[in-house]
Amino acid sequence: MKIIKKVAVFSTVGVLSISSFACARNNDNGEIRQELSRVLDVNVENGEAVSSVLESEFGVSISDEASEYLDSSYVQAALKNSMNDADYQQFANVSYQYFAQRLKEDNPEYENANIAVSYEDNPVISVDNEVYLPDDTVGEYLDDFYSLQQGITSRDEQVVGYAEDVARDMMMISLADLQMTSSFLGEGQVFVKGLK
Repeated sequence: MKIIKKVAVFSTVGVLSISSFACARNNDNGEIRQELSRVLDVNVENGEAVSSVLESEFGVSISDEASEYLDSSYVQAALKNSMNDADYQQFANVSYQYFAQRLKEDNPEYENANIAVSYEDNPVISVDNEVYLPDDTVGEYLDDFYSLQQGITSRDEQVVGYAEDVARDMMMISLADLQMTSSFLGEGQVFVKGLK
């Protein structure tokens, strides 16, 4: 059984700025979405590592690097709705770092790339100044992450629910292979290629 770790997080999270790009690609594979949605019913008991629960439940392998973020005590607190006010930003930091880790794991050619997210109507991912549009699954995580950040800033009472949504999204992303495709013309895409 993996041990839950409290991750030391630095204050740099990512760029949440305004962008004029719109979300394009939708994930048309209903079976993948349905399988990923099973995460909503997964229960993580106190003291259990989230990665171990997912590996057992779904038969996937989660890297030690990704587990470091996924097994953070902040993620478990978000799932149990037991965060202190000061914990929400730390959880957001852990979540964003986890997302960047997952992108780099599945796309090793971007291992040393700088990843940022910007928002206008829809989220956009920038990787070394190249624009990538997310599919529904990745976009849902980014939308929920944005709601969490806004909830923290505005001291929204619903921030508890936003945090749980982000934690569940992290679990969904852990089950999937995330493909990044770039294009010389137009924007690249980030989408769920399939289940692990």
